[in-house]
Amino acid sequence: MTQGPRKISMLRAYEAAALGAPEGIITPVTTGDVHAPASQISKIFTIQSYLDSTYLERAILTQSPNNPIVPSTMVPVDMKGYAVALHPSSETPVAVEFKAAVSGGGQAASSTIILKPGQIIRPHGRPDSASGAFAGFKWGLPFGWLGGGLATLLVFPTPDSTVSWTEQQREVLFHRARFQIVAPASVPTVATARRNWPFRFPWLTAYFQATTAPQQGKAQLKVQPTRALMRLRLSSATGIAAPATMRILYVGMDDLDLDGTNALDTSYASFTNVVWGTYANPAGLANITTTYPLVEVTGAAIRPGGDGTGVSGNGGIVVFVDMDDGDDLAGQYVDVFRYGTL
Repeated sequence: MTQGPRKISMLRAYEAAALGAPEGIITPVTTGDVHAPASQISKIFTIQSYLDSTYLERAILTQSPNNPIVPSTMVPVDMKGYAVALHPSSETPVAVEFKAAVSGGGQAASSTIILKPGQIIRPHGRPDSASGAFAGFKWGLPFGWLGGGLATLLVFPTPDSTVSWTEQQREVLFHRARFQIVAPASVPTVATARRNWPFRFPWLTAYFQATTAPQQGKAQLKVQPTRALMRLRLSSATGIAAPATMRILYVGMDDLDLDGTNALDTSYASFTNVVWGTYANPAGLANITTTYPLVEVTGAAIRPGGDGTGVSGNGGIVVFVDMDDGDDLAGQYVDVFRYGTL
């Protein structure tokens, strides 16, 4: 008695199709039609800018200007697929260059493509095309990028593989640099000031340690700055006896100072003030006595940026000034950590 109903149930899908139900109810499995899950690849990339009291904004790791993927970060992947996505939790954009499919379609290798966190790319056309596959790819940090951190790729092995993310843009660390605070009388001229405040990458005035080692290129990525952490390298073992004001001068910012001819007006500066409060080590502190204060700068004051895109080429100058007549902060260093969205 149990055998009959079981046999009838096996025909219900076909009966539903005959009555006009969607054909998707019947899903035949044929040889070669294997729906494999996506593969995940993760790597932590070295942050390409660092903190140095000699090189200051030129403390960036060496990159080859003629290679769109930073060679020291490049990872080859011999994996066939149809699409690649950069997970939105990634801390950096990545550059990807796809290899041609080994057979079926004869696709040429792609140009280097930059993926931002949350983006997906199908390099060879429609997902239902037999020639839409790639044979592998290489990936790493894009040339000129000064950040780094964790990046997670998803590789989709079948034509119908896809993903949809609804998360907001990820805030990423895009620049680290050390600045020296100067006395008012030591503020440099525009001609001699250091170009040190980029927000497009590759950076037009980037150098590796010395002015004889340019690492410049045409901009591919634009960052919307959101905030900056600043760390005063004046130890709490020394401390500040009274609140000290540091002025940040912005000269030649693209969004503030470009005129109608695309020239930068550098005859004046915009500014904001940062106040470092009093501090000292607590009594009895015996371990980790070298500590530095940390402040966060947000809002409109941190959004300007410049990279010399104007015809004058004088963009992106920031100067830190001791506002207390050069007595409290002049000569000290500030570490700056800049964050933004892509």
